[in-house]
Amino acid sequence: MAYRFVLVALTCLLSLSSRIVAAPATASREAQEQKKPISWPESDRPQLRHTEEEISFDGGIIRVGHLVGPAINWETYFPLHWERAENTDGRFSLLLRYKNDAQVFFAISVFDEKEFLPDLSEENWSRFRSGLGEGKEEFTIQAETSSLEEEGEGPYIMGNPTRTILYSWTGARRSQNAEFDIFFKDGKTLIAFRLIGPLASVKAQIGEFTKRSTQIGEWRWDKK
Repeated sequence: MAYRFVLVALTCLLSLSSRIVAAPATASREAQEQKKPISWPESDRPQLRHTEEEISFDGGIIRVGHLVGPAINWETYFPLHWERAENTDGRFSLLLRYKNDAQVFFAISVFDEKEFLPDLSEENWSRFRSGLGEGKEEFTIQAETSSLEEEGEGPYIMGNPTRTILYSWTGARRSQNAEFDIFFKDGKTLIAFRLIGPLASVKAQIGEFTKRSTQIGEWRWDKK
């Protein structure tokens, strides 16, 4: 009987010990998972359609852009300085080229709420930021803004706060390349606006790019 009692006690002790060891291991795996970079999804983005419309307004004619896609029906002023470009990159839902500089592009990407950044919290943003430089030589984050915080700074798009980030890297023949991203959520949809081109050109066009981005609104023109 004493032998059986000792055997049962030893079995219980080993079981308890294994649970105690497993708990920290599980917590450690979860902590590591939360620190992994969040990368741009590999699946192709849903495509957007952008057309130029002539609208009768206040006795005259104005030209506006009409951007349509999943959960999107927007008015834009892209036609003033941007034109549609062939989009062969599955990462983007729409690609526009700057009319005055063929090396500069404006890309728009649309994501549902669970396939990329679930929100723009500092934790998720840090994980996204940590993976941006992968495979890029001399990668540098040049600037960031956030209007999510009460004392933050940065643009609002359709009343939604944003996070922006400008980063550069050295490409072929020592060229300086850059991208400037604006991220915001409109309802459950995550949207990324990306300015792409040589570093000097991107810096020169950030103001224009941001201005056109913030002029987006819900479509309000019904043709009669």
